[in-house]
Amino acid sequence: GIQQARMLGEYFAQQQMRFEAIYTGTLQRQQHTASLVQEYVPIPGQIIADERWNEFKLGEVYQSIARHLCAENEAFARDFTEMKTMLSQNAYATSGAVARCDRTIMKAWLENQYTADDYEPWPVFKQRVQAAFAHLVLAQLGQQRICTLVTGDTVDRNVTLPGGKAHCANLSNFAARKRVFVHAEPDDCRAP
Repeated sequence: GIQQARMLGEYFAQQQMRFEAIYTGTLQRQQHTASLVQEYVPIPGQIIADERWNEFKLGEVYQSIARHLCAENEAFARDFTEMKTMLSQNAYATSGAVARCDRTIMKAWLENQYTADDYEPWPVFKQRVQAAFAHLVLAQLGQQRICTLVTGDTVDRNVTLPGGKAHCANLSNFAARKRVFVHAEPDDCRAP
């Protein structure tokens, strides 16, 4: 994540991109990413933190939904046990039982199959992220050059971007995915 943030900052600097503001969530790693980017691309104001850009709590979603699925589905219960073993041996495992469990749990969450005992349900999460984006649009921030730094899971299925006003760069590695929204035309972000 740190290397990604620095690479993004370097890219923005090489492209001579400038922003009036950087928006991000309130999580420590989101704040750290934004501050690393800001080292390369100074902004006139502070980094603006808004908890509506925070990612969902994957651990809580996993625990609750997996509990339901294990009770209902013997094949999933076997995969879940295998996944835990795989992850204990390799924290970055992504194939086999890990991939099957991820797909099944996320599908159940997105389809709102279970009552949310102790996690944020998909419709609430989606509404929260859409409200954060709507705030940027309604606050007439479209007239400014802003950058929103969030994790990919926050926006992948949540935000419909108005054509021509936001450009997205996907930075990927095994540990994290981040999305960067540049709210302006690319040429408009370059320093005069």
